[in-house]
Amino acid sequence: HLSHTSKHPGQYPRESARLVALPPAGAAQPYTASEITSLRGWANGQNTAFRADTAQVLITLGLGAGLAALEIAGVRVGDITLDDEGVLIRVTGKRARTVPVLSQWESLLSAIKATDAPADRFLLMPNRTGSYPNIINGFIARSAGTQLQPQTQRMRATWIVTHLAAGTPVGPLLRAAGVDSLEAFTRFVPYLPALSDVDSRRALRLQTR
Repeated sequence: HLSHTSKHPGQYPRESARLVALPPAGAAQPYTASEITSLRGWANGQNTAFRADTAQVLITLGLGAGLAALEIAGVRVGDITLDDEGVLIRVTGKRARTVPVLSQWESLLSAIKATDAPADRFLLMPNRTGSYPNIINGFIARSAGTQLQPQTQRMRATWIVTHLAAGTPVGPLLRAAGVDSLEAFTRFVPYLPALSDVDSRRALRLQTR
């Protein structure tokens, strides 16, 4: 897998073409920590190295960068930037932006960038030459194992709630999420962890030197 040392950097087996889509995803409820562990197990448990690599890319871009389904499908090797501050993903399309990846999800993207894969190669199912509707749902429908399977809306919700709970400034978060209003985040408020009265007072006091 790309998360480990590869014998043939930048080389991927060919995957079959279009598959049946899954039913529409339900409400965008964030994943719990145990569910994220299950998603990692699902990705690592695929029955070929190609499918395991693809599954890992899927959950990395969903949970690590909060990308929507079409955005995940469109990311190419050249859209990854590594620097002293971490890993960035360039998103193209109508919500074009650059997204810093959560640190715990950086390693796979760093490994891909270190290969000799061409800049125009897709990260997800890299041997394809273009995208088609429901490419991600089709891949998941053919996946192996009985573990929890990922939904892109829930992965994006998890990424947003992770940042809100950590106190990420809303300006940078709006830009990274590709939205222009805080209203986009209001539905996630019920999923934020409760603070004690003491911690709430300390947070609201904004003590400065």
